[in-house]
Amino acid sequence: MVNNAIKFKMIGVDVAKLKLDIAFDDKHIITIDNQKDSFKQLLKLIADATQVCFVMETTGGYEKPISNFLLARGIAVCIVNAKRVRDYAKAIGQHAKNDRIDAQVIRLYAEMAQPKQLEQRSTEAHQLEVLMKRRDQLIKQRTMEKQHLEAANNANFIRSIKKLIKAFGNCQCSCRLDG
Repeated sequence: MVNNAIKFKMIGVDVAKLKLDIAFDDKHIITIDNQKDSFKQLLKLIADATQVCFVMETTGGYEKPISNFLLARGIAVCIVNAKRVRDYAKAIGQHAKNDRIDAQVIRLYAEMAQPKQLEQRSTEAHQLEVLMKRRDQLIKQRTMEKQHLEAANNANFIRSIKKLIKAFGNCQCSCRLDG
């Protein structure tokens, strides 16, 4: 785990599917592609990566490539709650909103809040997280099909739903759907 006692230079990152807006300080904000080659170029801009912490909001998974890339290199990363950042922006009177401003607000929030850094996880822990997420998706799908079955009144429709529910029960994945 990265030591929170170290005073890091916070770098705000506004994450989107295709790009990242990155605020280094009040005046230095850049935009890069959200892909590994760009992450490598980003690291060349940082004099001492052991003294910085990249801070970003959760974005439904779009933050994973950059956060995993940085963590794998021992660079501090924080993932913060988007609502807290929005509340902070309101509190400081920042009503304008665009990706560059959002990156700056994330950086300012992190400087104030000093959020907890993520721990680098093992490959096994990451794989387990992915499998558990998939299991949750399958359970939700099975539950929806069971609800559809309750409302079904056509024999073909009922047969189709029952086949799908049975397929969920015969899932050959490494996790059971007993949840």
